[in-house]
Amino acid sequence: MRSGCIVFTVCMAILLSVSAACSQQVIAGKVRKPDALPQEITPGPQALRVRADAVAGVILPLTKNLTLQTARTAIAGVDLSLEMPSWHAYPWQQYLGTPTLGVGVSAIYLGHPTLGLMVATYPYMAFRLVDNADFRLSIKTATGLSFFTKYYYNTDTDPQRFYSEAANTSIGSVVNVYLAAGIDMAFPLKKGWEIHLAADYRHASNGSVIQPNGGLNMVTASLGAAYNIPHCTNCDRYRPIKKFGPLPYEWSLLFSVSAGSRQLFYLDHLNLPIGNIHIGGSYNIGNWYAIGLATDLFYDGAFTRQGVTPDMSDEQKAEQQQYTRFGRYLITDDNFSNRLRLGLALTNEMRIGRITMLLDWGIYLYNPLRNRMLTPHPRYGNNRPMFYTYDIDTDDGWNYFRLGIRCRVWDNIFVQASVKTHLHKAEMLEWTVGYQIPWRRRNSNHSSLTATFDGFEIYHPEREM
Repeated sequence: MRSGCIVFTVCMAILLSVSAACSQQVIAGKVRKPDALPQEITPGPQALRVRADAVAGVILPLTKNLTLQTARTAIAGVDLSLEMPSWHAYPWQQYLGTPTLGVGVSAIYLGHPTLGLMVATYPYMAFRLVDNADFRLSIKTATGLSFFTKYYYNTDTDPQRFYSEAANTSIGSVVNVYLAAGIDMAFPLKKGWEIHLAADYRHASNGSVIQPNGGLNMVTASLGAAYNIPHCTNCDRYRPIKKFGPLPYEWSLLFSVSAGSRQLFYLDHLNLPIGNIHIGGSYNIGNWYAIGLATDLFYDGAFTRQGVTPDMSDEQKAEQQQYTRFGRYLITDDNFSNRLRLGLALTNEMRIGRITMLLDWGIYLYNPLRNRMLTPHPRYGNNRPMFYTYDIDTDDGWNYFRLGIRCRVWDNIFVQASVKTHLHKAEMLEWTVGYQIPWRRRNSNHSSLTATFDGFEIYHPEREM
């Protein structure tokens, strides 16, 4: 589905544009000083901001059901949020140009009785591109949970009407992941009031943990107002800035293992194990962004014997469908190697203190299922090369994405949650534990990498606290 591919690409561009915008805050590894203040001072406590926005938009009709359900209606709702400015108190706040932090709740009616109401709760971060007395422009990203009053199993579940207007094939569970990214414009008024105008891309799905999981992709616009609540009665005082130096390391190695489960087909009601071994390395470009390469060895228990063709006997069909009735792949053997795929990924890491936001793009170097699709490729048949054009509705393709969040829990040990997708279609949720090895040169803080391997040591952040 080409429209879905375009939408997914646009969403990725919005997320990556945060990196491009914030890169102006760091030059050659040096922290950018606040523009409007002398280098030795920073403003006193700023105001908390409460905000309410009216939301309207559309659901992108990326499935047959949504084409029927969204043909004549729009979505509408409200966003409520509390925003908190950064205080220059932590290194990541200075590295990222003191972004605004917020927590929000959204309630959106999805425009059709079969889709019902979505309520989402999430933290978010706004990165300022323009900030002056009359106008503020920011890029905002959010990650959280969404809850639905309507999902597949409390709508029409008759398989004969699976593609009807009465079946909610987009959402298979009550609880889902919620992702959003967009642009926010603020127009300050008098006495602490502001007018806000925003445009967002929003996504909700469960990462194929429970099928069906077509997912919802929404484009919305919002108009609202905000009020700044001052922290103190005398906010003209100033206090010294604590200047933070650059990161004490420039490159790092990373090892992690992931596990989870997913459903392949909604009629199977079968949870199948998944896993991944991830080994990679990254190089810090500035103090908050790193780029690198990694290998992924995926295990997917869903790739058992499956798929039928008209020339099969009834006995053969029954044997093929003993595990799943899914109809995308044609796998006539049950070898362990069918469950393995090897990928090479370009990794992007945005570091926010203990938290790291992830966006990986990878290609499959080894994929035994490349030519096991039930539908032959219109040009290559069952002899697909490594790179080829494909329809995401009938073919997984040759590349994958990973969106995730990583949290360092102690020293260099971290936990991570991520979703692996093929273009805009979620394939699995990964729950990960791993260890990062930041290398730095001995007796040097953030020096260039000109020494031999023996001249480096492992950086342990907990030992400096």
